[in-house]
Amino acid sequence: MTQFSCCGRGRRLAAASMLLMAAVSGSLAAAEPPSPLTSQALVGQVLRANASIAAYTAHQRARSAEARSADALDDPRLSYAIAPKSVDDPSVDTGHIVGISQTLPWPGKRALRRRQAEALVDAARHGLHARRRELAFEARSAYADWAYLGAALRINQGQQEQLRTLVAVAEQRYAAGSGTQQEPLAAQVRLMRLREAQWQLEAQREAVRGRINALRQAPMEHALPDATGIPVRTQTPELSRLMAAAERNHPALSVLDARARSADSQQSLRDLARRPDVTLSANHVGTLPREPYRTQVGVALSLPLGQDKYDAATASARAQADALRAERADLAHRLRADVRSAHARWRAAERARQLYADTLQSLAGQSRDAALALYSRGRGDVQAVIDAETEWLAVHTGHLRSQRDAFQTLAELALLTGGALDAQLIPEARP
Repeated sequence: MTQFSCCGRGRRLAAASMLLMAAVSGSLAAAEPPSPLTSQALVGQVLRANASIAAYTAHQRARSAEARSADALDDPRLSYAIAPKSVDDPSVDTGHIVGISQTLPWPGKRALRRRQAEALVDAARHGLHARRRELAFEARSAYADWAYLGAALRINQGQQEQLRTLVAVAEQRYAAGSGTQQEPLAAQVRLMRLREAQWQLEAQREAVRGRINALRQAPMEHALPDATGIPVRTQTPELSRLMAAAERNHPALSVLDARARSADSQQSLRDLARRPDVTLSANHVGTLPREPYRTQVGVALSLPLGQDKYDAATASARAQADALRAERADLAHRLRADVRSAHARWRAAERARQLYADTLQSLAGQSRDAALALYSRGRGDVQAVIDAETEWLAVHTGHLRSQRDAFQTLAELALLTGGALDAQLIPEARP
C-alpha cells in the first residue's frame, strides 16, 4: 500500500514538474523579442496588406469583364403592333404586326472594339504592376529610415553614457582642485544637447513608424521590431544598362503604350463609322388582307450623312493618340534623367560610406581615445574630449546616413527600371 502511494506521489510530482517546466518555457517563449525586421519582409507585408493593390486588381478585373463583351452584337429587337379598330370588327382579322430585327455592324468594327478593350486591359495590368513597384519603393525607403534612426538612437545613448562618465570625472577633478568649474559645466551642456538630439531622433522614428504602419494598413500605434541593418551593395549595373532597362520595363511607359493602342483602335473605329451598319428584319404583318403576303423579310442600312461630324470624331481620336505618344516620349526622357541622377547619388553615397568605413571611423576613434587618455592623466582639456566625442558621433552618424542614402537610391533605381534588375540592385539585409 505504501509502495503504491509513493509511486502515486512520484507520478504527481513528475506531472507537476512537467507542467511547471512547460509554463516556464511558455513564459520564456512569450518573452522572446520579435524577429528583427528586414527590408524584404516589410515589402512583403506592404504588398499583402495595402488596400490600393485590391483597388487596382478590381479595376483590372472590371476592364477584363468589359473586354469579354466588347465585340458582342447588339441585342435583337422584338416589336409588336396592333390595329385597334380591327379588334371589334368581325368582318376582318385582328390586325397584329410582330417583328424581330438584328443589327450587324460593318465588318471590322467588332474586332476593333475588342482590340480597344484589350488594350485597356493591358493598361490596367501595367497600372497594377506600377502600383506594386511604387509600394515596394516606399517600403524600402521607409525601412532605410527606420534602420538608420534606430542605429542613430543607439549611438546617441552610448554617447550620453560616455558624457555622464565625463561629467563625473570632471566634477571629481574640480572638487580635487585640479580642474576648473567650466569643465563639468561644458560636459553637462554637451550631455543636454545629446538629450535634445535623442528627442528629435525619437520624434522622427515615430513619424517613420506611422509611415510604415500606413503602408501595411496597421494601426498607427502598432509596434515595430528593430531593423536588422541597412543593406549594402558596392556595385550596380552600368549606367547605360540601367537606362535601357528603364526604357524597356518601366510600367508607366507600358501604360501609355497600351492607352495609345486603344486610341489607335478608337481612331479606326471613328473612320469605320462612315460605313453603314446593316439591320436584318423579319415581320408578320397581320393587317394585310391575304395570308401568303403577311410574312415579310427586310434589310435596312444606316445612312452616315454629314461627314463633318465624322471628320471631327476621327481628328479627336487621332489627337488623343498623338498626345499619348508625346507624353510617352517626354516620360522616357525624364526617366533617363532620373536614372542618371539616382545613379550619381548612389555613387556619391557609396563612396562616402566606404570613406567612413575605411578611414574616418578609425581616425575618429583614435582621436577620441587619445583625448580621453590625455584627460585621464590630468594633462588634457575637457573641451578637447568633448570635441573628439562630437566628431566621433558625427562620423558614425554620417556613416549610417550614407548607408541609408545609398540603399534608398538603389531602391529608386529598382523602381525606375521596373523590377528587371532587382536582383542586381537590392541587396539582402544583413545584421
